[in-house]
Amino acid sequence: MTLRQQFDDRLKEIREQVVHMGSRTLEMIHDAVQAVVANDPSVEARLAVAEQEIDRLESRVTTETAVVIMQEAPVASDLRMLVGTLGVIGEIESTADITVKLAGCVRKIGGRFPSELRLPLQKTGDLARRAFSTAIHLYGEYSDEKAAEIEALEAEIDQSYAEARVAILAMIQADATHAENLLRCLDAFHKLEHVGDRAKEIADRLRSSHRPVV
Repeated sequence: MTLRQQFDDRLKEIREQVVHMGSRTLEMIHDAVQAVVANDPSVEARLAVAEQEIDRLESRVTTETAVVIMQEAPVASDLRMLVGTLGVIGEIESTADITVKLAGCVRKIGGRFPSELRLPLQKTGDLARRAFSTAIHLYGEYSDEKAAEIEALEAEIDQSYAEARVAILAMIQADATHAENLLRCLDAFHKLEHVGDRAKEIADRLRSSHRPVV
């Protein structure tokens, strides 16, 4: 095996670990949304354990990436990929943390999530998962088209969040008795909006790392 093949194997291993982190976090987004919709407070503790796993993976990949950079003196394109990886795993870890907080909304809402908001939350969650999933695929195989798709999805998530905010404010105006609880419900949508932000940040980081050097 040549030195280049050995180096490529190390890069492949790093990529696979990052994709695993992303796939696990994608599952966490789904579980957190379902927890709020189904009023299942048990999910928060389970996701907190999963988030600790993501933290450990982030630490491992960060160390391995830094070691490769120091030992291999990679050429410019490989170095940009490795530096981009460090940014991507940070965004994945932040997203995993958001899922725990989203599941925590169940406890704060106390089983009073309005039925009329369930479908909008699921819609926003589906958009957030699509954006994040596309971001992970973008890491595996970059294309400007995928990066643009993430930007479009992030805009849809923002719109979905804005529509939920209008609906919730209208509910508060109709009956301010449950205003505090309804604002907690709005926070669930807001956390999904943050997932969209993280996906777009991954796209932005990868676009920068794949930009030709002039």
